Amino acid sequence: MNTRIIAEQRNLRYFTIPRGQLSTPVQFTDAQIQGYYDAHQDNFRSPESVDIDYLELTLDDFREPVEESAVLEAYELAKQDSQLQAQSRVSHILFETDTEDEVSERIAKAQEKLANGESFADVARELSDDVGSADKGGDLGYTSGNTFPAAMESAITQLQPGAVSAPVQTEAGTHLILVTERSEGKEVSLEEMRSQLTETIQEDEARIDLLRSVESLKDLSFNSEDLTYPANELGLTVKRADAVMRAQNEGLFANSTLVEAAFSEEVPQAGQQQRGD
Repeated sequence: MNTRIIAEQRNLRYFTIPRGQLSTPVQFTDAQIQGYYDAHQDNFRSPESVDIDYLELTLDDFREPVEESAVLEAYELAKQDSQLQAQSRVSHILFETDTEDEVSERIAKAQEKLANGESFADVARELSDDVGSADKGGDLGYTSGNTFPAAMESAITQLQPGAVSAPVQTEAGTHLILVTERSEGKEVSLEEMRSQLTETIQEDEARIDLLRSVESLKDLSFNSEDLTYPANELGLTVKRADAVMRAQNEGLFANSTLVEAAFSEEVPQAGQQQRGD
């Protein structure tokens, strides 16, 4: 293979084009240029755009410092909801057999196995009728006191971790219950909640003031020739956005709702300047 490559020969042909033949500029008359422009006007049309004067109100404009008394009041109201509730991890063995004698016999068998040192998980895998948890050793996950039927939750509350309950009856059948883990609840402190409460109070109060100012702005702008008067009344600054296009993809007017309003029929009818072509 290498020998063929080494011995390979090629024949090349080429010709030279004098540079002068290519560097002579082509001259067009004004009439030719005008004719091309007239025939291709769509190619020379800039995107439709509008120049917009606007007033901007944001939630941050109305944020005020929050009094400590307001934070304390909000904390007292939120404390119960923010309390970390005690949680228990629960396993069970479920018996669904129809007759009472059969249920009693199966429960006694399970209790005997547990008394002889077999693990609750192994007994659940062997005897539980709950197909959803049996293969997990009877594990049902966590509850804060409102996950399972009332009878089960009552028994769970009274159980110490590692202890097995007496038989508990629910609509699903009869259960032997084991609490495998328990975490105690803890009240969240004021300092832990202070930042969240302050932010919430600020936003709630600012939102009320913002809505009031928006309504005032609507009223002031209704019969005003431009935005100067409502801006002065509300202590705002008239801002301008130049050449806003329908396909705007950055800045304030990337918002599709604002763009639709800017290009609505009312804009040119109201005497606002609209640019195109």
